This record gives sequence, structure tokens and C-alpha cells, in this order.
Amino acid sequence: MKPRSITQTIVRYALITVAFLIGCSYQRHVTLPLPDLPEGVHAIPKENIYGSSRVAVFAFAEPSYALGTGRLAAQTIRHALLKEGVFSDVVDESQRVFFGTANPMDLARSEAYDLIITGEVLYHFDGSALQASRVTERIRVRHVATKRLLWHATAASAGRAAPSFDYILVKGMGCPALPTSALLQRNAEKFCNMLLRQPPQAAPAEESRELLLISQQTAVEGLQEKINDLLAHNDLLEKQLWEEIQKSEELLKKVDDLSAQSNQMEQQLKEEIQRGEIRLKRYTTKTIVNLDNSICFDSGSAKLKRGVKKSLFKLSKTLKEFPDNHIQIEGHTDDIPIFGYDFSSNWELSSARALAVLQFLSEKGDIDSERLSAVGYGKNSPIVPNDSPEHRRMNRRVEIVVLPGKTD
Repeated sequence: MKPRSITQTIVRYALITVAFLIGCSYQRHVTLPLPDLPEGVHAIPKENIYGSSRVAVFAFAEPSYALGTGRLAAQTIRHALLKEGVFSDVVDESQRVFFGTANPMDLARSEAYDLIITGEVLYHFDGSALQASRVTERIRVRHVATKRLLWHATAASAGRAAPSFDYILVKGMGCPALPTSALLQRNAEKFCNMLLRQPPQAAPAEESRELLLISQQTAVEGLQEKINDLLAHNDLLEKQLWEEIQKSEELLKKVDDLSAQSNQMEQQLKEEIQRGEIRLKRYTTKTIVNLDNSICFDSGSAKLKRGVKKSLFKLSKTLKEFPDNHIQIEGHTDDIPIFGYDFSSNWELSSARALAVLQFLSEKGDIDSERLSAVGYGKNSPIVPNDSPEHRRMNRRVEIVVLPGKTD
């Protein structure tokens, strides 16, 4: 073989070898398997009827060494829920900060949410070119109205690193571990699978115990809240009862004062009562002094007769001794319309007569005007039917009603 042919052959093989070696050098990639269910699905409802619910997602609890991951986990889950259409309305409440006894459930009630999603980032590790990334999360979905735990699951994802290797003919370029944000996204997809359609799996013994403790704690918290509500309601009832007892005692005292006042009025008006000009009626919470119209006013007039003024003056002495009582003067007539007088109706006449008695008690009897009121009923409040002259006479009257306590 000629030297030139040998050289060309060597060069040709050298080029083929370089090309082969270049072709065997590649960049390695790391991929995650398709999302399935969370590794531990511990509780789900028998039927998912919550698709139209309004849901709030709150920041997850997070390790002290991975600050910020709880909020990121909540936002990632919310994004996945919206993307998959798991719920009709998902609100990001991860920015909320609670102080004192405030908690997500209280906020959920005030904002009219149907469900709340909370959880914890149990483990968080950012990998490198040599170590895998790992994220473990726990999620809980609660029904706000009943505080019932609907879903409870734990998901763990790992993103391994792809190290470099270099053989004689093949070289693999290394790839660092997947970022934890990708693992949070994968866990969120697992949770969505669970919320959409998947049945529960048997939980490990340790997780079962934890779930039992959580359920028991939830039940205890619910009972404690009910107890607190009942205690608060009981305190309110006791306060209201005490107030009612005080009011009752005050009313009893006023009733006793009213009874004593009635006794005095009966003694002072003894002569008028015996003549039938005045009738005194006693009730539990009021006393009525009925003044016969014939001794008070002329027909169609609202001017007091001289004779009744003496009786009213004696009555005012007793009324002044009990300054807490309220005095209402009521004017009444029969059902016969009036003609040719200063008043156009029985209603106006009855009101004017009541006002005349009020003015006398205030100005001549020196009774505080704040204790006095007057009202005219006309024919509308008879004590007997207006079916005879005698009955009509009885219905034409002025009544002084004494009530315990001043009006506000």
C-alpha cells in the first residue's frame, strides 16, 4: 500500500473515532414519574359533593429551617386546584397572619367559606448535584359549618440528582436534583387526584394513630367550644335573670307603695266614695280613681265644677307623697254626638276634660308635670254598653289612673 493511502486511511479512522466519541457524550436529565395518589390517604368523604364550594387555602405550617415554604406550598396547591377545576372558587388566604386566639376557622366563618385547606410542610430539603431533593407535606380539608375533617393525606416526593459518568466511549453529563418547587407541584397534583376521584388507602399504623389523635383533638376542640358557648350563654342568662329579679323586686316595692297610696286615697275620699261620686278600683299594678262626670263638668263643657276641685285637691295630697308613680288622666264620653257646643266631637270634649283635670293637679295640686299625661278616648272605651240613660251616665267619666314608676 502506498504511503499516501495509508495516511488517508488513518485520518479517516481518526475522524470516525472522534465523531463516535462526540456522539456518545450527552446531557443527562431527571424526570418525575406521573403523579398518582398521595402516599398516605387517610380520610376522604364517601362522596365528593363539594365541587361548587367556596374554598380558602391558608399557609401551611413550616419547619423553622425552611421559612416561606408553608406559604409557597399553599399557593402551589391553590394553583393546582384551579387548574384542575376541583372547586368552583379557591381563594388564596396564605398571606393571613393570626394573633392570639384567632384562627382560620373563625375567619372562614366570617368570610362565609364552605371549606378550608390547611396543612404542614413536614420535611423540606433542597438537593444538589449529589443529593436528592425531598419534600413531604400533609394536607387537611375541613368543612367550616360542621368542623368535620373531610380529607386528610400525606404526600412525599423526591427528585434525585443525575451524576456525571465518563467511560471510554460514552460520557454522561450530570444534572442537579430537581428544585423543591417542582416537588411541591407534584405533591399538589397528587392531592388533586385524591380530591377529584381516588379512594382512600390504608394508612400506616403511626399515621393512623396520628389521624385518630387529630380526630379526637378536633372533637375535643368542638366540644370545648360548645361548652364555652354554653357557659357564655349561661352567664348571659344569669345576668338577665338577675336583672329581672331586680326589676321584680323594684316592681314589688312599687306595687306595695301603690297599695299604700290606694289606702290613703280611700281614706281621704271616703265621703265622696260613700256618696257614689267617686269610685276607686284597685288592680295589681294600677289604681283607677273614677270621677263621675256629673260632679266634674256641665253638659258639653270642659270647665271643672267648684265641688270637684275640693276632691281633686285632697287627692293631690296623697299623689304627692309617692313621687315615683305616674298619673294618667283619661277622658270618656257616651255615644251621643254633641251639637251646639264649643267642641265638634266627643273626642275633642273628652280630651279637653282630661286636660282640665291635668292642669288642676299640676297647678293647684302642685304635682310634677313630668308625672302627668292626658288622653281623650271619646266614646271608644265604655265600661258598660251605651244602651240606657243610666249606662250612658256611667260612661261619661274622667279616670285618674295611677301607675307605678315614672314614664321615660
